[in-house]
Amino acid sequence: MDTRLSVDLPCEALRTRVTEVVRKHWVRPHPGEPFVPPSESVEELARSILDTLLTRQFRVGPLPSADLYEQFLAPIRRSVRKGKPIRITVGYGPLKNPNGVAHSHADWAEFFALCHLVAWHNKVQRVYPAGLQFQIYFDDETLLLSNGADCGLMRSYMSSMADLIRALDYSTV
Repeated sequence: MDTRLSVDLPCEALRTRVTEVVRKHWVRPHPGEPFVPPSESVEELARSILDTLLTRQFRVGPLPSADLYEQFLAPIRRSVRKGKPIRITVGYGPLKNPNGVAHSHADWAEFFALCHLVAWHNKVQRVYPAGLQFQIYFDDETLLLSNGADCGLMRSYMSSMADLIRALDYSTV
């Protein structure tokens, strides 16, 4: 079967095909589950979580040094002791590259990036039922001060990201 979209399809048929293709790539988050770890297994579980976080699928570059690995373990241990999701802050630019696109709203790139984060959560959740909780941090101040970026375009982009997160039902993670 040809999976390419044809521009000759009527609007409704095209919409149906696009929906089918998107659903194949849409990663749904596994819901977080309460977790009360036994006190003797916190260290082992924290290391298992960090090793899962650092798998090649979700890491660019070499594994962290032993010192950095230990630094990463500290907040994971705290979360595990409390049975809370592991908090991960993701830095994001507040604007599409104006040299690359003529719009300032979330598009396929953001869809796939968010799906990748949710796949990361799902993988960690196999080891740690509470999973991950992401905070997306938009560094709009740097772009505003260094490049004189348009505040309206940045607000439009950040708002569209929030809309996409809600539409994908990713607010839980």
